[in-house]
Amino acid sequence: MEKIITIGLDLAKSVFQVHGIGGDGNVVVRRALRRSQVLDFFRGIDPCLVGIEACASSHYWANAIGQLGHKVRMMPPTYVKAYVKRNKTDAAHAEAICEAVSRPTMRFVPIKAPDEQAACMVLRTRELFVRQRSQTANAMRAHMAELGIIAATGMTSIAKLIRILRDAEDTRTTVEAVLDQDFFSVRVAGLPDRELGYLRALASLGPGEHTPASVAAAMNRSGSASVGSATARLVSRGLIYSTRRGYVAFTVPQFDRYVRRTFG
Repeated sequence: MEKIITIGLDLAKSVFQVHGIGGDGNVVVRRALRRSQVLDFFRGIDPCLVGIEACASSHYWANAIGQLGHKVRMMPPTYVKAYVKRNKTDAAHAEAICEAVSRPTMRFVPIKAPDEQAACMVLRTRELFVRQRSQTANAMRAHMAELGIIAATGMTSIAKLIRILRDAEDTRTTVEAVLDQDFFSVRVAGLPDRELGYLRALASLGPGEHTPASVAAAMNRSGSASVGSATARLVSRGLIYSTRRGYVAFTVPQFDRYVRRTFG
């Protein structure tokens, strides 16, 4: 086989597309690869220039292929788009990547090492948690405003709202009846008996966080594995959440009181 000089690799979840050209610009290889075949393919050819788009998993593949002796360059997808000659298919996209990576004026994306990726993940995860906290706080402030309970902006005011909700003597907590009818009951409607039993067991343990194993024991089951599927489904429904590794709690304050009042 003629020596490959430049390769365009179209990344995917399962099936990757390779487009390789020789020194004269003629196509040497154009084929699809399963995910498990990608590294074996690059291991079996001489070092060359490999172009990929900056997208999900691109840093992993850039590092893995680079360790095999190839020179890997990543490009923004927007810059590659101009080189697609016809309707976008995986093969056409790989060809466009192959052509774009050889352009002398092309701008490339720096390849991050695993340690740099880990640092980025920490920052992005924190941003996600902050955004979710803000969304939850804004939702609670809006719900309480509908009942005439107003709170200023800021997380300190949210703490005040939570104290009002938990105060059984507060005359404004006719809110409790409204929440029961319009909020809590809607969320448990149609739950399978097993998941409803899980909520009853969790509520019976009292407020705060508890381990799935404790919930299983309250349901007369052995071990957290016996309630693992119910835990996952209730988390996906947003009724409970993982406070930290190995612990769960009700997502909304007073949900446990509603479950005890309604289901005993």
